[in-house]
Amino acid sequence: MRKKRNELILSIFILIGILNSCARANSPTRLNVFSTPSCAAIALQKNHGPYLLDSTPEDQARLIPLFGHVPWVTLISKDVGPVDQLQKFDLTIALKHQNSTDLTAQITAVYDPQSPTYHHFLSAQEFNSKFGPTASQLVLLKTALVAHGFELLDQESRGSLIHTRGSAQAIQSFFHTEIHKFKGPHTVKTFFAPIYELQIPLDLPIASVIGLNSNIQAEHYSIIQPTHAHKRHPSSGLSPTHLKTAYSIPPQLDCTGQTLGLVELDGYDESDIQVYENEFHLNAVPLENVITGNTPIASNSSSPEVTLDLELMIAMCPRASKILVYSGQNSAQGILDIYNQIAQDNQASVVSTSWGLPETNSPPAQLEAENSIFQQMAAQGQAFTAASGDSGAYDTASQLAVNDPASQPYVLAIGGTRLTLNSDQSYANETTWNDTSRGAAGGGGVSTIWPQPQWQKGSASLHSKGSSTQRNLPDEI
Repeated sequence: MRKKRNELILSIFILIGILNSCARANSPTRLNVFSTPSCAAIALQKNHGPYLLDSTPEDQARLIPLFGHVPWVTLISKDVGPVDQLQKFDLTIALKHQNSTDLTAQITAVYDPQSPTYHHFLSAQEFNSKFGPTASQLVLLKTALVAHGFELLDQESRGSLIHTRGSAQAIQSFFHTEIHKFKGPHTVKTFFAPIYELQIPLDLPIASVIGLNSNIQAEHYSIIQPTHAHKRHPSSGLSPTHLKTAYSIPPQLDCTGQTLGLVELDGYDESDIQVYENEFHLNAVPLENVITGNTPIASNSSSPEVTLDLELMIAMCPRASKILVYSGQNSAQGILDIYNQIAQDNQASVVSTSWGLPETNSPPAQLEAENSIFQQMAAQGQAFTAASGDSGAYDTASQLAVNDPASQPYVLAIGGTRLTLNSDQSYANETTWNDTSRGAAGGGGVSTIWPQPQWQKGSASLHSKGSSTQRNLPDEI
């Protein structure tokens, strides 16, 4: 997953989106997010690979397919053969929601001002009890995994994910697929991936399996040069006062009492944050690091972009009670662990991320697993905002594509603009951010994965060139 940024202004708009949500929400502890029916299962099943018919007709009668696990890149890569049958794989199993129709209705009602359950958000415990797998289903699943040679890595299930470890042989036996090594068309490196779609017993609560595909390359992209210049000249650029003056933000909109969250896949130097707060006479908002997974970010790792996220959030929300900085492995499984932790903690009323990757680079199984967690956040009243990208309409650099997680139906996608101020620091004008000298621009476009959510119906026009059937990005700029 690579960092999707434009410049300082993109982080500003993520925070402006937060404050706009704060202003619209009637609840002092929860903010508005959009509601939408989930059509993920329909959209994601369009892309799937072949099945491995290695079982008896009787077994086939009780098996159901899990679509979206064979990556398209295997079609243009060289298959160099199966992996060693004893090779171990750490897998993340995303659990299936129960009562999915009721869940959609619950989310719709909780954001409808005319509904008697308006802003009656669920706790994480209530969500898991009402929409998570039953205790008997979890016992059945864990028993089946152990019987096929898998090791359970969790002491107990937490939310919508189960972590397990098993050999390639166990994977073939349980999921009816094979893991092969591939050499990509544009690299000498090899990756592994399944060559058949997964199949499981129909009574097991499995939605998707993450960790079977190593082709999701972790990549960090930044158009801001990695320096610590702000330590020497922290007053250069736009100050917190400039931003609030430009956007006419009332003083009382300071996120008093709010717990905020940031998703980060790199580290930061806390002394940088202290310099910024001291320079602009801001409150020292408490920072709490929440590490997920087994491989925390190195303590000496410091990214200017992560620092920028924190500084801008503090600038716009100086009275927040604390900022939870969630971090973990820069991988498909790592990011799921972060999202799941945020939903299970259910502390942050607003969560922001400026990390992402083209939605077409993620297997549909990954996108569906993310969507399930974002549904939980929506039911719990947690607003999730994401940068829409910094490559314009070409998120893959060469093909039309939009950014994940910004394209997710339960995520607020924030685009980038370029702000011009008058001499008195008041608002002058704004244009879409477009830096042709560096081949960068505010991200946006039409999702090829997600259908148009209900709240976007009727918003597309011939002038906007938006889609009348698919999810359009961004939501705010």
